[in-house]
Amino acid sequence: MADSIDPRECPENDKSKINPFDRSTWSEDEIFYFDYVDRRLRTLGNARINNGKPIHAVYLIAKLLEHARQRVRLFSGRLTRIDQKTGVEIYADPNVAKAAKCFLKKSDSRFTVILENRIDGGSHKDHPLVKALQNTEGLVGRFELRQASSEALNFLLQNGCRNHLMIMDEQAYRIETGEDDALKAEVNFGDSKSAKILADLFDNHILRESTELLNF
Repeated sequence: MADSIDPRECPENDKSKINPFDRSTWSEDEIFYFDYVDRRLRTLGNARINNGKPIHAVYLIAKLLEHARQRVRLFSGRLTRIDQKTGVEIYADPNVAKAAKCFLKKSDSRFTVILENRIDGGSHKDHPLVKALQNTEGLVGRFELRQASSEALNFLLQNGCRNHLMIMDEQAYRIETGEDDALKAEVNFGDSKSAKILADLFDNHILRESTELLNF
């Protein structure tokens, strides 16, 4: 049976001063939350955690990329650069790009991103994450950016599973439970059974008939 926690929430202003990648800015609540994430990712035990804030989201996204070995699947609304309510960088954060680069330097690695909507900013050529990967030498893995088909989106909607999600190696996953770009999510670090179900959903329904935007 999975153990679970409801991480303690921390005060956050419109422009959060907390840097999820700078421990010196963390309060006791952030130390508790981020250290728990790190411990669970090291062991990949069947443990659940809630992702309640944008600073949680960007940290979890970067850490899932950092710990992935071969495959990362991401179904995203638009690869949000910055959370507009808090000013927290999400896919514009250089730590996410750094983690993605490290992952794609592993042999046989594959990072597939499928968008529900148009990419944040309008063009993938100007998106900070995509640009960072394109301008990095030594990547031996495969990066794909694709657009979901209307048929796939209708299927997900009809079946009540049109949730944005991220799956790491069919082992860990992050699935958003909020609407639009709310970024609230549930995360599990070792539920391989559910991760496999989500991976099959991704491959057999979201990936199928999606349109390729970029592949390198």
